[in-house]
Amino acid sequence: MRKALVLGSLFLVAIAGCGPGRERLEALVAPSPQDAESTFRRACAPCHGLGGLGDGPVASALARRPPDLTALAARHGGIFPRALVIATITGENPVMAHGTREMPVWSLRFDQERTTGATAAAALWARRRTELLADYIGSLQRPEPDPPAP
Repeated sequence: MRKALVLGSLFLVAIAGCGPGRERLEALVAPSPQDAESTFRRACAPCHGLGGLGDGPVASALARRPPDLTALAARHGGIFPRALVIATITGENPVMAHGTREMPVWSLRFDQERTTGATAAAALWARRRTELLADYIGSLQRPEPDPPAP
């Protein structure tokens, strides 16, 4: 068993050194809920900010300020629009500021159908990574204020 773990680790290290980077390696590894925050930090926080408020370091250079992801539920009647978030991440609901889905950073991380040479496992993991990211964004939602007393 230990030998298999060592060989598996060496295989992953070899792939990481040969591929175009972290994103290709991510496509080969099953995601975990703990990966969602680091994925958010790398893929979303540059524009949306670490807290999802739309205040990332790139935000000031954009023509339009990125939306506050912590207010998604409030903007949708108090219900977090998980399906809409997933569709936005995958490109089914295109957002011009997100750019084209042909970019490797998107296709290798989140695109279940268009990943070149994707195995069934890689496509499944891309979907799972997307769902976990949506759940992480859901965890950032601010509670709605209580209505004023009559």
